[in-house]
This record gives sequence, structure tokens and C-alpha cells, in this order.
Amino acid sequence: MRSIKLSVFFLVSCLAFAWQAGNASPRSLKETTQLNGNANDPLWLSLLQYDVSRTSPRSDIHSGDFFLTARGHQDPEAELLALIDAVYEPVPDDQNAHAVCRFPARVLYLQRVLNVDDLPDLSCPDYEEWSGYGRITGATLIFASGSLGDPATFYGHILLKFTTNATFSGNTPRQTGRNSLLDRSLNYGAVFPKNENAAVYVVKGLFGGYSSTYTNVEYYAQLGNYVQNQDRDLWEYELNLTQDQLELLIASSWELYQQENTYYFLSENCAYRFAELIALVTEQDINFQGKPWALPLDVFVDLDTMQGSNGLPLIANIERIHAPTTRFLSAYEALDGEQQLALELSVRSALNTDQPYVPAPYFGRSNISDKDRAEVVEAGLLYITMIRSQDENGDAIEDVVSLDRAFLLQRVRLPAGETGIGLSADTRPPHEGHRTSTAQITYLNNNRLGGGVELRLRPVLTDFLSLSAGEAPFSELSMGDVSFILRGGTARLRRFDALQITAISTRKSRLPYEYKPSWRLRFGTESRSLAKDGNLVALAEFGYGHAFAPTPNTALYGMVEGRLDTGQHTVRAGFSIGAIARIDDRVQMMLSARSLSPIRNYERTTLQSDFGLRIGDQRDSDFRLISRYENDDISGQTMEFGLSYSRHF
Repeated sequence: MRSIKLSVFFLVSCLAFAWQAGNASPRSLKETTQLNGNANDPLWLSLLQYDVSRTSPRSDIHSGDFFLTARGHQDPEAELLALIDAVYEPVPDDQNAHAVCRFPARVLYLQRVLNVDDLPDLSCPDYEEWSGYGRITGATLIFASGSLGDPATFYGHILLKFTTNATFSGNTPRQTGRNSLLDRSLNYGAVFPKNENAAVYVVKGLFGGYSSTYTNVEYYAQLGNYVQNQDRDLWEYELNLTQDQLELLIASSWELYQQENTYYFLSENCAYRFAELIALVTEQDINFQGKPWALPLDVFVDLDTMQGSNGLPLIANIERIHAPTTRFLSAYEALDGEQQLALELSVRSALNTDQPYVPAPYFGRSNISDKDRAEVVEAGLLYITMIRSQDENGDAIEDVVSLDRAFLLQRVRLPAGETGIGLSADTRPPHEGHRTSTAQITYLNNNRLGGGVELRLRPVLTDFLSLSAGEAPFSELSMGDVSFILRGGTARLRRFDALQITAISTRKSRLPYEYKPSWRLRFGTESRSLAKDGNLVALAEFGYGHAFAPTPNTALYGMVEGRLDTGQHTVRAGFSIGAIARIDDRVQMMLSARSLSPIRNYERTTLQSDFGLRIGDQRDSDFRLISRYENDDISGQTMEFGLSYSRHF
């Protein structure tokens, strides 16, 4: 991340230019600018999105209209001198075309750093509309949770919203109101064909095969897309910014709007670009904890350590917008047993179009309050909203109409007012879980090979033992997960997962449409046997099955599995079972067992089992106990036990 520590430079520049405020000619201003080297000011370079880490620094922006000169993308001095000339040019009939209106952030630089105060007074209609005619009072950075079913959303996403109803004044957090639906929001992402193949998207995204740009829509459109259509939670992080910082953020976002960059899935992505904007206005680096990759969640991990100019935390307030599935499941779990049964009976009656709708007997009992009845009906309405969000092809439209008719009619018969049901009790924001990368050292004892040390680096995200917050609790997602074994003075690659995804979806109710299947996918390489180091085989594994949750913090699952590898038995099939249990934040465990047999020789079965126990609730570290077991027809039984220390960063 580019450093923008500006305080000393700002002070020197202000002293150097103070004498010329008000009456300096463009020529003298340019001469003094060259003398003082303002073109190398970190703030100026950041405004132009210069990548100073290159041998020959140049801007990341591709669009020609972002610059005033043909060499502006690689000559910051030429661009600064051209700006000084441009702001004093005659005002055209279309004032929007004047440099003062086109480049408001750079104009702020002239005014605040170079003390220029004699610029033409223009109305700038387009920019005034962008800046909300002076009514923008705050900025909120938004984290959209990830989705394991879409490669474009694996790691979440970041949006920026300019709020017009914020009341944060340095010591009082605002309360979000529904009038924020019309707030302006800024998005950043790759530009790719609508029906792009997922594998093509990943490859081109990793190697810079797409252009990217900033886009702008009103916030209600983002809610419709991310929450209603994609069924993803949004977390709003309101920022503690001064008025000057907010003004610079609005102005810089105007200059960047619709400008093109090159998109890189793991580095120069939405996290990187919005981190640049926040760093620009706060003069504090967001460096992703020193990692060479940029993940959206890491932006909020860094923000959590930063302070505003008033000495208070930079994150002023955090609020959650629940996805339809999240809210329905929270509502269902909040119902008591009788209410859950009433909901299920009412839903099944509404879906039975051969018979008139008959509400559950629960609603006719005299000892049931209107509030309790309303909770059941509102849970039913949330259930309908969940179905709509998941019904991409319109297959459930007839059922939705039947449910709507039944539950809406039942709701109007009850007193008005919301019950508040459906708001998740887990209010921990996602940045409070484990950090997104892990380095791990494990002492192992293998009954055949003796002692050894395993070194593991997992660059991104989670496994079954991770401390989760604000995300799916029973899931695994990792890329580039690599392990080496050191034994007898020799180091060997033991395992490399290019991609591993496991999505355990538990059934929370007996209602149709609520349940999703569980699945897993893995591509990589590993040692052929636990009984011998080295001897690697490339592999692809996949599984499909079902899961249920005996308790809210426990999941049991079973899957049919298949495996393709480059070993002796190329194609194998079998099944797996497993359990995941969170005792509390300090203790979490997992247990799995798998049986695989060659397609043409079912007698040569390989049995495997894994056990893991995490101890500790720190966001940046934990200890783990692990055991592995393997039994095949060649090596026989092999057992391995270990103690791990994990450092999350």
C-alpha cells in the first residue's frame, strides 16, 4: 500500500506558498511548485493513483480523460503544471467542462497545500449533484459477505456509501434510518461478460485479464442486488471523518468515477481500491497486515486499529443488514416449539392448492396472545421473502403466490406493528473472527515414520476450526494452502490445495425450500499415503450430501464422494461422514471419516479419519490438537498425532 504520511510535507509546502496566496500568477505558481518538488508529494501522487512501488512510477488509471496531458500517467510534474494552467483558463459555456469542475480533488490540493485562493467561482452542476448539494454528512464502508457458490464472491466485497442522514459528530453514533435508501453508493469491480464461465473468470481475474471501473447507483439498488437477489448479509461500517476528509473523499470519488484500471482478483481489487481512498483522506496506511494480497475483510481488520482525527476510533458505528435467509432462520429459531409447528402446518396448508387454506389450530386458541400469533405470521412472511431471493428461475412463483395470499390475509387480521423477530442474535461483525491468513507449526508423531514438524501456510480464509463471526459457521474455503514436512533432516512437500471448498448446509426446519445440499470441492496435490513422505499425486475431489444440526452449534453431515488422481487407482468413489461442534468461542472440534475404493476393485478400500480440536479464542492465534488415521491394502494402518500452534494474520 502506498504511504501517504503527509504532515511534514504539508507544513513545508504551506510555509513555502503562504507568500503567494491570492495574487500569484500561474507562471510564478508553477515555478515555485517545481522548486519545492510538489509533484512528488505523496498526496499528489495518491490523487493520480500512482503506483510508486514500480521502478518507474506510473498511474494505475488507463482512461485518457483522467489526465490533462498525454504524459500525465507517468509524469506527475507535467500533470500538476498543466492543472495550474487549466484552472485559470477562461470559463466555457458548459462550466462542467472546466478543470475546476472536472478535478475537484486536485483543486482542493491547490487550495489546501499550495494556498491557492483566487480560482474562478463556478457552479459545477454535475459535481454539485454528485456531492448531494452539500447534504452529504458522512461516509460508510460496507462489507458484503461472501458466497461459496460463486467464485466472484468467495471473499466478500466492499462498497462505499455517502450518507445524508448521519448525525455522528465525534462522540455520538448515528442511528441508521430507512431514508438511507436514496444515498449515493460507489462500487468497484471487474467488467466481464454476463455469462462468463467460472473457470475463465478465475484465471483471467488472477492474471489481469479484465478491466475494472468505479460505478455509482443509489443504495436501494445495492440492497436489491446483494441482499434480495444474492441473499448476502451487508455490514455497514460508519467512518469517523472530519468535514475536510469527507469533502476530499467525495471529490476524489468523483474524479475516479467510471475511470478504468486493470483488475487482479487477489491484489488490485475492490479491497485495494477502497483502501486507497480511505488512506488518501485519513493519511493512515491500510497495508493488509503486510500481505501481498488484498482481501476485503482485511480492510476492516486494519480500520479497527485506526483512529479518527478526534482521537476516537475510525469506525464510528457498525450495523448489520440481514439477508432473507439469515433473517428467516433467525426468526424460526426464535419461535418456541408450538409456534414452529404452527408455521409448518400453515405453510403446508397454503401450499396444498387442492384444499382451501386452513390456519394451524394454534391461531384459534384463546390463550395465545396477538403478539405470539404475529410472530408466527411474520416468520412466514420472512420465509416467503427467502424463497423469492433463492428462486432464480421462477420455479417457485406459484407457491409464493399461494403463501403470500394466505399469510398476508392472516397478518391484516392482527394488530399493526412489528414484532422485531428475525434479527440475528449473533451481532459480532466479521472482522472480529480469526484473521484471514494462517501460519501453523505442528509437532507430529507418526507410528511408522516417527517424529516430525509440519509447516503450513494458508493464505486465505477459513477451515472447520476457525473462529467465525458474521459468516456461515460450518464451512471451509482456502486457496494456496501449502504444507511441508520436516523429518530426519529432510523437508518435503506434503500437501498443496490450490482450491478447497466445503459448504455444510444444515436443515433448520421441516419447511420446503429452506434446505440446501452440502458439497465439497478440492483441487491440489498430496502425499499418496500417510505412511510415506513425498510420493505426491495430483488430485481432484468432490462430494455431495446432506447435513442437519442437532443443536445450533453442531452439524452432522454425510456425503457421497469421488476422487480422481494420478496414482495407481485413478478413479475412486465412496462416502464420508463428519461432525463439527462449537462448545463456545474457546473450544471447537471436528471429526470426519471417509471410505474410498477403486471403481474396478471395491475390495481395496482406503479408510481415513481426521480429528481436530481448537483451544483459544484469540483473533490472532490458537492451539490445536490433531489426529489422523489411514488404513489401506498396501501400507496397513498408520496413525499420526500432533500439537499445533496457529498464528493468524
